Amino acid sequence: MTTPPRIFTREQIARMTADEYTANRDAIMAQLKRDGAPPRPRALPRPNHRPPTGDEAA
Repeated sequence: MTTPPRIFTREQIARMTADEYTANRDAIMAQLKRDGAPPRPRALPRPNHRPPTGDEAA
């Protein structure tokens, strides 16, 4: 049984040292080729947040 490939996030790649990136470069490139770049995380809506209406936006 093979182990699934490790998934690197943008944040993990950005925090890697040059040596870590070099050591993981082949896996990172295979991931990009296989899955493309992972999407950037979106900010979650704040609880109880209501977008301003026309009167409140001014």
